[in-house]
Amino acid sequence: MPKNGTTSDLPQQYLDRFPRDREQECIEKHESMLSRRAQEIASIEDCAEAAAQTVIQGSGLRAFIEPLLEPLCFGLVDTLPQGVATYSVAYSHGGKYVATGDDRGNAYVFDAANKHIVFQKGVEVKALIPSPVCFIPDGQSFIFASGGLVQHQQIEVCDIATKTVRRSLNHKSGVSALDVSNDCRLLASGDFCGAVHIWDLEQGVKTKEFIAGDGYIYDVKISPDSCFAAAVCDDGYAYT
Repeated sequence: MPKNGTTSDLPQQYLDRFPRDREQECIEKHESMLSRRAQEIASIEDCAEAAAQTVIQGSGLRAFIEPLLEPLCFGLVDTLPQGVATYSVAYSHGGKYVATGDDRGNAYVFDAANKHIVFQKGVEVKALIPSPVCFIPDGQSFIFASGGLVQHQQIEVCDIATKTVRRSLNHKSGVSALDVSNDCRLLASGDFCGAVHIWDLEQGVKTKEFIAGDGYIYDVKISPDSCFAAAVCDDGYAYT
């Protein structure tokens, strides 16, 4: 790293050196594949007829995968290098932004189209504590855990357009996972001690807390109807 540089400068420095030829190669492969698929598939009706022919009575369960639904991606394009260890990543619901969290208490929001950093937040710390990130379904706000201390972390709700913190939630423990409900009302957070916390984002208060397991909560999800939360723990169990 340059003597006058900082850790926060690294992401943009790397992005400026992104190999454009690799990105163009990926685009050309995608376009070529779409052309080939158009020639191979005459119509959706043909696919439906083929699907019906794969179901044979008495032969067990079979599945037909419509070719149009096969993955359309080729290769790996390294577009968002940060220069530091990255522990979490999330897409905004509209696909406009990508957020990442590193091991030093920082979170970054990139414009997915041009790969530029549009927002960066966090306090540089030396503790190797991952910063989980997630987007609110409105596509304009994201949430991350800052602080870097196992015993005490803040959950910050940030507005991307204004580059400000809308609300801070005092977690009082290390944050290992985050998820927002589809209606944007609730936030679920997991910690390092097997607990799941449910927050009211409008009021900025914790409404529920339950022990899901004995150990680190690796992931937490809120059900589509906002009535349940599921968590996975390093004790080998999944909880709802």
